[in-house]
Amino acid sequence: MIHSVLRHIFVLLLLMPFCAAADNTSAEINAIKRAAEGYLYAESTMPTEDEARSNADNLLVSNINSFMEEFGSDAKFSPAMAAKFQYMKMKRGDNIRVFAFIAKGDLGLDLSSKKEDVPEETTGETASESAESTPESTGQEPASEPAVATAAPAPVAETGPDRSQRQVLDDLLGCKDLKAAMKLLGMFEAMHKVKKYGTINDVPSGNDHYWIVGTAGYNIDCIITNGESPADYKTGQPRNANDIKGVPMLWFTLR
Repeated sequence: MIHSVLRHIFVLLLLMPFCAAADNTSAEINAIKRAAEGYLYAESTMPTEDEARSNADNLLVSNINSFMEEFGSDAKFSPAMAAKFQYMKMKRGDNIRVFAFIAKGDLGLDLSSKKEDVPEETTGETASESAESTPESTGQEPASEPAVATAAPAPVAETGPDRSQRQVLDDLLGCKDLKAAMKLLGMFEAMHKVKKYGTINDVPSGNDHYWIVGTAGYNIDCIITNGESPADYKTGQPRNANDIKGVPMLWFTLR
């Protein structure tokens, strides 16, 4: 009995450093997420560390390019920035979670000089012309014109993807697994066919993004369309990503 208790205590003592390390890593990741004004980050969970790191790198590059575009800079991601990437990793079941991040100050931008849209000033000439074009009051009310009945605007129907967008969807659906789809999304982003993409951990609000739904083995199950009435892209049957749980998924928006 005593030997059994001592053995359990010994096992617990061995596991404590690993549990503490996982807790510390999770706390550090959350701290960086809370300080999002100073960092850009991305994360991926895959069966191997190399796959998770590669996916996290691709997502972080996408986030960097999007940030620079929103910032108003003409610059794009460069290999020099990759040297500034930092990583944290932790076990998640049988998979590995890799968290990649970079400080915005390491992007080589002057963060204090973000371009702002300046409204055009109204010139004196324009105001004068506006005043001259206003008819003088004669003290008489203008004759009323007969009312013309106007038809109510027709409801705008949701439009599906165009031909080039359908080609992108078909190519993604033809990938052998989510890892291949992630690489193809990166290529499509560089070709300006995809605006942005990511994992379920960083999905934006709204309904303008598509979903690539995976299986437990990271194969591709289907693509779910965007809009108010999401559906399986191939079958057309109604399907909502919010109803799918427990499988890996990628999201993306088309240009």
